[in-house]
Amino acid sequence: MLRSERWPSWGVGLAFGAAAGFMVLLGGAPFLALSVGFLALAFVAARSLAFLSGAFIGVGGLWVALTVRAQLACDAFDAAPNQGCQGFGVGQFLVVSAVVLGLGLLLGVLAWRRRAGQLSSQTES
Repeated sequence: MLRSERWPSWGVGLAFGAAAGFMVLLGGAPFLALSVGFLALAFVAARSLAFLSGAFIGVGGLWVALTVRAQLACDAFDAAPNQGCQGFGVGQFLVVSAVVLGLGLLLGVLAWRRRAGQLSSQTES
C-alpha cells in the first residue's frame, strides 16, 4: 500500500535521484545497477509515488543539464580557430534523459492527483 503523497518525499526522491544520476555518469553500467537497486530499496521504504517522481526527475534533469552544459562547452571550444570537439552519442543520450525526466513528471502528476483525491476524501469524512 502506498503512503500519502507529501512534498518532503518528493524532495528526498529528487536528491536521491540526482545522486544516483551522478553516480551513473561517473561509473557507467556497474553504477547503473547499483543506483537502480538503491532507488528500488528507497522506494520500498518510502512507498510513495512522489518519491519515485522526484527520483526520476532528479536523474533525468541532472543528465539533461550536464549533457547540455557539456555540449555548450564543446561548441564554445569549437568556435576557436584550429580547435575540434565532438560529442558522440549526445543526441541519443538526450533522448533517454528526456524520457526519464518525462516519466518523472508524469509520475508527479499522478502522485499529486492521488494526493488531491486523498485530501478530498478526508474532508468528506
